[in-house]
Parts: sequence; structure tokens; C-alpha cells
Amino acid sequence: MRSIATHDRHGNISALTYSPLDAPPASVLPGPGQELTEVDVPEGAIDISRLENEQSVLEALRDCRVEVKRDAKLVRTSQGTS
Repeated sequence: MRSIATHDRHGNISALTYSPLDAPPASVLPGPGQELTEVDVPEGAIDISRLENEQSVLEALRDCRVEVKRDAKLVRTSQGTS
């Protein structure tokens, strides 16, 4: 399964989608200040069988966050001038 999380810059999840690997990824339109990140969901991280209603889904998402690790840097494109 492919999982895409919508989250803020601190990794707090507001939406989590699942789709089969051989299907187009499910998508969510992120709001202001939110990002989309494809994430690995370790087996057992979220017990899908417990997700009976909206409240249980919200509780499961509050127990998890996206670990955001990236170093961004500005680089020249191959078309850049010296």
C-alpha cells in the first residue's frame, strides 16, 4: 500500500490516504501551511480494525506524526549562468 500524509511543518497529520501500489495515488488538497508526503506506515502503527468512526480515526492520527527530515539548499540549474 502507498500512504500519503497531509501534515504541517511539525509533522502533525491532518489526513492520511492509502492506495494500492498499482493504482494512481489517492490525493488530498493540502490547505495553507500543509504539505503532502509519501510515508511508510509500519505494520501495527495504526490498527485499521479499530477505526470504526471518525472519532477513532482522529485519535489514531493524534498518536502519530510524520518525521520531517530534510535539508534544503539552493543549487544552480544546468541552464544557469556563471
